[in-house]
Amino acid sequence: MLTPSASLVVLNANNEVLLVQRHSKASAFADVHVFPGGIYDGEQDNDSLRMTALRETFEETGLLLAAPPGALDTNTLLNARELIHSRKITFPEMLATHHLEPDVEALLPFTDWITPVEYKRRFQTRFFVTFLAPDSNVVATSDGGIETVSAQFLPAATWLSLFNARKIVLMSPQVYILQTLAELQRTSPAGRQSLRANVVRLSRGAFSRMVITPTRLSGLAGKPGQTAVMVYEGDEERGGSPGRRHREHTVFGKSGVTVQVRIERNFDIFTGVELASAKMPQLQMAKL
Repeated sequence: MLTPSASLVVLNANNEVLLVQRHSKASAFADVHVFPGGIYDGEQDNDSLRMTALRETFEETGLLLAAPPGALDTNTLLNARELIHSRKITFPEMLATHHLEPDVEALLPFTDWITPVEYKRRFQTRFFVTFLAPDSNVVATSDGGIETVSAQFLPAATWLSLFNARKIVLMSPQVYILQTLAELQRTSPAGRQSLRANVVRLSRGAFSRMVITPTRLSGLAGKPGQTAVMVYEGDEERGGSPGRRHREHTVFGKSGVTVQVRIERNFDIFTGVELASAKMPQLQMAKL
């Protein structure tokens, strides 16, 4: 059974990416740096994974993406965040109380990921991406250790460098998305608008409709010292054209933690995505 969830890739005015570090005692992904996000909540999210992403981002980082922006002062935001965390009020109730509209249209789809079959607890996570307004001066903060212990904006390439130096832990979806953003920044003309234009282009094309279910080709996923090759939809081993590479090479450390992930992708993400073999499982939700 797949648990529906959503995550939000937030970029600030400097094109830096927001990651949070999960608490060491978290029930899932302990100590791992992730994009803010979590499990769909039928009582709060109005059958919308975009609402899940907005709610979880607010809970974990304090960033409230709603209109009108800046309507609430710091103390009101902190109080609302605590009330939602303690489930004394729902996210939609908080928005209605303060006459706010969730900025769902600002969330652009940016791939789906399904947990490999080797894992007992499996998620289908929809990743969205959004850009903060150029004049936004919001500061992301952890939730005080309830779920996260830090929240920080850094360039995508810097996050990848920290991971490669084994100073932080990332999972495959984070590496894949951060690498995609880093490549876009290297190849796009200078400026925020060019990066945004390319992200919008991806979100409107086949890239955003990819549903990636890493499937083991060799090695043992999660076994310390092992290098596992996991193939994605569109790889030649998963129905793609001959010679097509869409896969990861992952090295695992103690407790199955990923210590190295190398993404192998030899096609143009704007024009070369093959979706014929990617069939998305239907989540039992009305509006995704």
